[in-house]
Amino acid sequence: MKPFDVIALDLEGTLISDARHCVPRRHLHWFLQQCAGAAGLVMVFSSVLPERVWRAQSVLVKNHAAPKWFSSVEQVRWAGPVKDLRFTGVAVARAVLVDDCGAWVHPQQRHRWVEVTPFAYPFEADDALLAVWSRVRDLAAAGLVIDDQAAAL
Repeated sequence: MKPFDVIALDLEGTLISDARHCVPRRHLHWFLQQCAGAAGLVMVFSSVLPERVWRAQSVLVKNHAAPKWFSSVEQVRWAGPVKDLRFTGVAVARAVLVDDCGAWVHPQQRHRWVEVTPFAYPFEADDALLAVWSRVRDLAAAGLVIDDQAAAL
């Protein structure tokens, strides 16, 4: 059994610079492969319009910055002022959100949030996704995937 049912990934500032320029963050391909191995489903959880997300996914795959399967990764359909993991269709306790902006995180789901430093111009090489993967792995190891309080949310 994989540690997570869903790993929900923000797009802009987390995986790439922005949907217009699609500058990939260093180690993106590797990071996505790690996520796929740890979750039943990898999803994009973005405030960007769906057609722009699809375009960004296609560009990343075309440029070999992301695995081929990433072009068909499902987007979370959501509404409201925050990213509520319940929109992923799984129990909150079985999901994790990777995002650069805490303002988007549901206040009662902050324990399911893995923060990443924003990726923006100037695009200096960073190892943020390596550190993020370490935190995701620690979340699973700490048993936070079986948090009954979060499951009730």
